[in-house]
Amino acid sequence: MGHVVRCLALAAELQENHRCEIHFAMREGEIGFRQVKSHYPVLTPNIEADQFVYRDWLQSCIDAVQADVLILDARDGLDRRSLNQLKNQNKIRIVTIDDPEEKRMEADLAFFPPVPQLSDQNWDEFKGTLCIGWEYVFLRRIFLQEYPEPDNVIPNILVTMGGTDPYNLTQSVLQALGQVSLPFSVTVIIGPGYSRFEQLRDQISELDFECEIARDPENIAEVMAGADMAIAAFGQTAYELAALAVPALYINISEDHERSSGLFENSGLGINLGQKDHVKENLIAEKVTSLLMNHGELDTYRANAQGLGLKQSLVNISKLITD
Repeated sequence: MGHVVRCLALAAELQENHRCEIHFAMREGEIGFRQVKSHYPVLTPNIEADQFVYRDWLQSCIDAVQADVLILDARDGLDRRSLNQLKNQNKIRIVTIDDPEEKRMEADLAFFPPVPQLSDQNWDEFKGTLCIGWEYVFLRRIFLQEYPEPDNVIPNILVTMGGTDPYNLTQSVLQALGQVSLPFSVTVIIGPGYSRFEQLRDQISELDFECEIARDPENIAEVMAGADMAIAAFGQTAYELAALAVPALYINISEDHERSSGLFENSGLGINLGQKDHVKENLIAEKVTSLLMNHGELDTYRANAQGLGLKQSLVNISKLITD
């Protein structure tokens, strides 16, 4: 879902501020289809899966809309040779987003957050422009706006585990917070794909602390900005929290995410709790208690986030693409 969200953010910027005509090419993902189709035309394969040829399908998409730029935000096996053929045959500009695959070598522009995984990649044959930094992170406009700092009577903790929370981390975190003896309240954000709403509501009714559910809120950024700290599944949400200067504790669902969340900890934005299978309830309770007792540390995290330059990211990215 993070890929769809950041592509929609870029599409809006390109359309509204650079007068670009936008089309999406998508192969799968029911929730993603619904999100995109409400804003832009979507091109999908119209042949059986066993007859699908990636290069041919992309060529048909380029022909259908007479595209000048192809922006790729996918890790699904499109090979470098096919992309090279598309680039040369169509004289089209290629842009890749956070792409570890070999096809990135054919890009005219490659955008990356400053994650440590980049040190593992060989760029010797790359002839395009490599853009690495916080200022090239793709974020929706609502996260680039200014919001008032939290002014809660007691600290509010945001719990957000992505649109679907497939590992049921939300309920595990709430259980862990029951071990914290200091006063606090909780706001839980759940997305449109969350399937355990009734179970979550039953759990919340038995908690000893105040807990509110924000179900697919209209302005999710405003809800997030009202928190004093967050506990979040690492991913696009981590960058959104950083843009809002909300300190966070990150739970990772993969080794790759754990490496990336180390960047956030090293940048003084929050705490990397580790991979989900190793994050115990007492660890969550211990870290939350420590932060609740040390408001100065939370203030430092906020100040560090405000110095990253995230607020200008969409402007920086769209200007490079359209120049």
